[in-house]
This record gives sequence, C-alpha cells and structure tokens, in this order.
Amino acid sequence: MNGSENNNRAASHDFQTALGLLEERLRSLEDSEAIINGLLQGAAEFYGAARASVVEADWDLKIGLLTYEWCAEGVEHQKDMLQYLAVESFPRWCEFLSLNWPIVIPDMEAIKDTYP
Repeated sequence: MNGSENNNRAASHDFQTALGLLEERLRSLEDSEAIINGLLQGAAEFYGAARASVVEADWDLKIGLLTYEWCAEGVEHQKDMLQYLAVESFPRWCEFLSLNWPIVIPDMEAIKDTYP
C-alpha cells in the first residue's frame, strides 16, 4: 500500500468518525432548522471552516439563493447579503452546484502568506 492509499484511508476514517459523532449529536433533534444548522456546523468544523452555507440554485431563473448559514462565533453572517446571486457571475460555483459538489472558499486572511 502506498502513501496516497494510506492518506485516503485515514481521511475516510476521519470522515466516518466525524459523521458518526455528528449523527449522535443530532439524533434527538426534531426541528429541521436545528438539524440543518447542526449539519452545517459539523461540516464547517470538519473542514476547519468559519462558515458553512446551503446554496440552492434555480437553474430556470439562473440565480442562487443562500438558504441556510452557520457561522463560527465572531464571524459575521452574510446570508441576507447573498440572495438572488446571478449564477453566471460565479462560473466555478455554477459548475460545482450543477454537479452537487461543495464549494470551498479559502479564508484569504489565513492563507495570505502562502501567496506572493
């Protein structure tokens, strides 16, 4: 087994563990908004993110709607500002949303020293 396979197995194990812990934490909830916020928080924590959102795309109207948002303490919510986004203004988002892939936006402040 090579290093890449070991990394993939470790990542898969970490992901499965995180999902199990998240499922335990949310099992007793009945409020769908609390469940969605809990899932967003779990996703953000797993990826080390300060914010996680659900963006729903209306392909007929060519807009994206940010319908749910979880933010870490001290992070300003942007849900109200990010409504009716023209999807053609975000071609990478459009591609990823059409494939049901997550969109990961790096925290530029955290990574600024890695770019010239």
